[in-house]
Parts: sequence; structure tokens; C-alpha cells
Amino acid sequence: MNNNILLWTALFVIIAGCTSWFWLQIPILGFLMKPALFFLFAFLVVADGYYLLKLFIQKFKDQAHINRVFILSALLVLTFFIPYHKIDFSRLEGKDLIVVTRTGTVNCITNLKLKEGQRFLEESWCFGLTIKRGEYQISSDTVRFIYDNPENENERLVTGVFTRPKSAIDKTPTQLEFYHPGANGRAITMFVKQYEVK
Repeated sequence: MNNNILLWTALFVIIAGCTSWFWLQIPILGFLMKPALFFLFAFLVVADGYYLLKLFIQKFKDQAHINRVFILSALLVLTFFIPYHKIDFSRLEGKDLIVVTRTGTVNCITNLKLKEGQRFLEESWCFGLTIKRGEYQISSDTVRFIYDNPENENERLVTGVFTRPKSAIDKTPTQLEFYHPGANGRAITMFVKQYEVK
């Protein structure tokens, strides 16, 4: 295979991985892209190993070939070590004041981001990315979530209650009991990752 095609493919994999916050929101594309990136990465690793072996056999005589293999190897290393969806474009919608998260079944992740200006994002990472937006109001330890586009009447107004440690000196909330309509009236426990509300 042409080495230039391999380099462009490796560059595509690293860019697609870093910017996945955008394309994972497209249902079919998000579902297909993850396995496609995985197989592309595996293919590139095998191809890089093949060309590296070829270099050893040729005793590193072709400088142009050495340069291409070096660049491909560097791109693969970067792709491996840079976290998936590294670039968080949700920060363009305002500073995160409170971030709570929960990992559910089959490693599905839900993040709630309460931002400046009384706006929030609910991100659900499960076979793609689903984002819901709305406004929030905090009164003491109670949060009211008002969704912009509720899927049903029950989702129009959702509440959450922060819980604080009883014995610790630092009384910063550690959990949010999130009463989402999808939980049949039961609270979903989410863990506080960031809390910058005074």
C-alpha cells in the first residue's frame, strides 16, 4: 500500500478520535465510527510493523522510506496515548461550574455539566453520544433541571439533590441523587467530579 495513504489514514484516525464529541452525536455515524476507527488503527499497526520489518531487511538504506515509517509510528503512538474525545467542545458553551458523572451498564457514561448562565448539558455516551440541554436552578442542595426539548411530560422538570459528607471538614457535595424519569421514580446516584459553586 502507498505509504502516503497510510499517513493520511493515520492522521484521519487521530483527528476523528480527538473530535468525536461532534460526530458521535450523529446516531448512525457515531455507532459505525467507533468500530471503524478501532479496525483502522489495528490495520495501521499491522502495516507499520510490516514496513518496519521491511526496513530491517533492507538495512535502513532507503531514507525516504525511513522517514515515512517514523512519521506513521509517531502518529500511531499519539493516537494510542491521546484519550478518546480529548477535545471537549462543550466548553465553548460556557465554563463548567459543577460536573457530575455516572457509569452505568455496558460502560455507558452520563455526564451532567452545570454551566455559567444557569445552563446545563446532559451527555450520555452509549453507542454514540446523546446531548440534552436546558436550564437549571439551585436552591440550597436541590437542583431543578428544566429541559429545552423534553422527550415526554415527565422530563419537563427533573430534580436532583446534592449530598454532603457528614463527618468531613470539607462539606463540598460528593454525590447528586438525580431523580430522572427514566429511573421509574428512583434516584440515580451520580458522583461529583467538579464543584465550583460558592
